[in-house]
Formats: sequence, structure tokens, C-alpha cells
Amino acid sequence: MLEIKQYGDVTEFKAAKTIMGWPIYKTHFYYLNGLLIDTGPHHIADEIIEALQNYPPEKVVITHQHEDHIGNCRRINEEFGAPIYAHPKAANILANPPEIEIYRKIMWGNAPAVKTTPLDRYIEAGGYRLEAIHTGGHSYDHTCYFEPQNRWLFAGDFYLGENLNGFMIGENIVEHLTGLKKLISLSLKLSFVA
Repeated sequence: MLEIKQYGDVTEFKAAKTIMGWPIYKTHFYYLNGLLIDTGPHHIADEIIEALQNYPPEKVVITHQHEDHIGNCRRINEEFGAPIYAHPKAANILANPPEIEIYRKIMWGNAPAVKTTPLDRYIEAGGYRLEAIHTGGHSYDHTCYFEPQNRWLFAGDFYLGENLNGFMIGENIVEHLTGLKKLISLSLKLSFVA
């Protein structure tokens, strides 16, 4: 399943594998004037690649190395020639994806290996300049992207929800709170979460 919505210059893709017609655990990724922020799960790669024909990525930037965010990096790189940018700590994981738990394989699929270019401070695309803000917390490499002109934040999986009752292996609550302090100071107008 893939749904597409437009919010001005930002295109939102909502992706999920379906079982018996029901979408399971939706993942969001975004397109902004040639820049693709995350790539969605590998299980629906063909559908994503087909949709991206209307939104050809010139560059891809990754919020973090989980398979629902990086699942189509390699395919997009091969199909569109778009370089993949990620936090330096994510490079080894994307080049050598580890074994993942069975539920993650079922939900999103394994992410094929891909080479990335380290991104430290910002990325530019289509007249926009997004600042990379390393937040950690959800994943040691988790990075949000802030567009200061419109005060937009592309937050990946960095958000607080009601009734959170657990964390994934590898999540760090102290880093999450430290990252939250960084983001609070930005006076955001709009946050795009995965």
C-alpha cells in the first residue's frame, strides 16, 4: 500500500505492507524538490519505484538505519542515480546490514546493502537547505532535518507519543531527552514524522 499527499512543496508517502487487505505499521517518507528523505520498506519496492517516476529523487538523505527507512536506498540509487547521504555512524550498517528479528523481516523486509556519503551539517536540494541535527535516542545514528526558512522538521522516528510502554533494543532514553532539548529550541511550525 502506498498513499501520496501533497503539502505545498512537501510530498508525503505513506507506505505499508498489507495482509488480507489491511495495512500493517505505516511508515512515512518525504520528497522535497528533488530530495527524498528516507525510502520506505523494501517489501513494496516496486510500488515505491513506480511512484517515484513522478518525483524523481536527485539526492536521498536518511534519518536512521532501520529497515523501514532504508529499505529502498539501493534500488533508488540504481534506478535514479541518486546518491545516498546519512549520518557517518550509519555508513557501516547500510553497507553491511545486520540480521534482524523475524518480525522486522515480515513487516518491512531486509534492506539491501548500499554505499552512503557521510553527512555532517546540512544538505541542499531544490532551493532548500536542511540542517542535520543528530538526536540519537531511537537509534544511535538518528538525525532530524530542519528547514529554517519555513521552520519544518523532518523528524524520522523522533517523536513522543501517548502511552509509550517500551523501547526497541538499542534505544537510549537519555539521548532521546537530550535530542528533544535540541529540537525544542527550534520553534517549529510543522513536523513531518515517519
